[in-house]
Amino acid sequence: MSQIQIPDALLQQIEAAGVTGAAVDAFVQQAVREKLVADQRRTKFFSISDEMRAAMNEQGLTEQQLLAEFDALRRST
Repeated sequence: MSQIQIPDALLQQIEAAGVTGAAVDAFVQQAVREKLVADQRRTKFFSISDEMRAAMNEQGLTEQQLLAEFDALRRST
């Protein structure tokens, strides 16, 4: 199993949150899992954004035109 080093200041913050002893390992593991999920979501978001931007460019739409359409739709409902 690999080991990582946690700076003392960060460990103190973890302990100040009430996490001590063996629970620190579980806390850090969960934090890493959550960070990985967040990074995957962010990557997917940027991928979708890039796809949408490419589709808008193919159709000749500008961001301003799209925002104006959204605004008009919002005002009509």
